[in-house]
Amino acid sequence: MIYLLTLVLKTRNKSYTTTLATNWKNTSELKNILVNIQVLKPTSEILKKHINNYYIFHQADSKEITYLTFPNPYSIVSVLNNVELRHLPNMMVAEFNCDKSLISDLTLSYKKPILIKYKGIIKEISICFKPLGLNAFIEHSKEPISEKDPFFPYPDYKEKMSEIINLTNTDEIILQLESYLLSKLSNFKHPFLHQFINDVAINSSTSIGELSKKYGVSQKTLIKHTKSYLGRTPSEFIKVVRFYKAMKEYFKDEKRTLSLTEIGYAVSFFDQSHMIKDFKTLTGFTPRTFFKNLNPTKGELNWIFL
Repeated sequence: MIYLLTLVLKTRNKSYTTTLATNWKNTSELKNILVNIQVLKPTSEILKKHINNYYIFHQADSKEITYLTFPNPYSIVSVLNNVELRHLPNMMVAEFNCDKSLISDLTLSYKKPILIKYKGIIKEISICFKPLGLNAFIEHSKEPISEKDPFFPYPDYKEKMSEIINLTNTDEIILQLESYLLSKLSNFKHPFLHQFINDVAINSSTSIGELSKKYGVSQKTLIKHTKSYLGRTPSEFIKVVRFYKAMKEYFKDEKRTLSLTEIGYAVSFFDQSHMIKDFKTLTGFTPRTFFKNLNPTKGELNWIFL
């Protein structure tokens, strides 16, 4: 049986009430885990243009935590210390290892739920970049952004992030992190992808052909650039954005007056079968089952703990 747990996540700026789905009978144990998660919005007005949020997770004991996370339009950089990280198909395992130095991992293009396992003492700082946001902080080459290799974008990155993750005060972590990020900020501009993101946000049913024609490029060029700068094809990006818009549409309707058909229409699903197909692909659940068992935090942590 799945249990719904309602609690408050405390963040630097405010507290967020959330309901999470869990099959744990001991909800107090889950609550103890969640109070170790801090969801934080950027304090810098400049960084708010590029970053959606940070989250800091710190587990000080040897427990094992398992949860599902779902595709989203963000690029996520996660930094962990003294951890051995293993990537398996649709699964990631982080296990405490005092002999391991800093690990930095980039996640930007997963298409199905990922099962995350934390084993032992874990401290993690993650930065959730908005679409194209990460591009303002990295040097571009002919190669697309890759999440296959460890993510160390600057010569001083490992040393600086090691200093930051070892800080104990949250305010100081954010202060140092934002200072470092601002020092790496570039004047990144793309000739048409900013408009592409805006167009998809407004209407996610527009065809790739219509979009490429609007920007004066071929479909092949549009696909090449979205893969290089967003980590996804245009179709993949649109599918994830539409899914994310459906979640927001559902949860902003607090009285639950909207039907799933109305939500699907509002976010440009062609019909109910289209919505069900995409949800099953991206979450493993039908929309009805997914919404019943998950209520995201306003900090965008859409997880199901197992």
